[in-house]
Amino acid sequence: MNRSVWRVMVGVAGLAVLGMTATVAGAQTDEVKEKPPCAQTNLVEFEKMTWVEVKCEIAAGKTTALIYTGGVEERGPQNANGGHNLIAHATVEAIARELGNAIFLPVLPYTPNDAESIPGTIGITNELLAAMLERIAEQAALNGFRNVILMGDHGGGQPQVYEEVAKKLDGNLSGGARVFYCDQVYR
Repeated sequence: MNRSVWRVMVGVAGLAVLGMTATVAGAQTDEVKEKPPCAQTNLVEFEKMTWVEVKCEIAAGKTTALIYTGGVEERGPQNANGGHNLIAHATVEAIARELGNAIFLPVLPYTPNDAESIPGTIGITNELLAAMLERIAEQAALNGFRNVILMGDHGGGQPQVYEEVAKKLDGNLSGGARVFYCDQVYR
């Protein structure tokens, strides 16, 4: 049996197990896209979820998207350069679980900063951060999130960027999604 036929058979069998139907080409029908099979989950990490799980969790009330930035910078000879990213991931996951109505998007690993004479820092500009936050917030709204919260694990001059993006986008995204900046996390 050639590999293409085998893949189609496995795919169709998998769809049948899930109670889905497939077209001859193996694509999902509109019915499947509208009514995904939902199971109760404790998932809060967007990048580890399937589209079906995201859709189900939003339908179940997880309508808040958390956008959190970390950062890569030298943190002394004793700490990893990506410490902000590690802290950010653990913090935003804890926030999402505590809220109960949120899913966190992938942590942004770079923030405004300039490399110094000591190796370890990789930074971006305020303008690039603003553009990234805007685009990700727009995409979150298109995914169906009703609230988007901007947060960061790195200070220094960034609060103004988050505030400006939140003010610019609040109520102006797909479906009228709200955008907020939460400055209490870093403080």
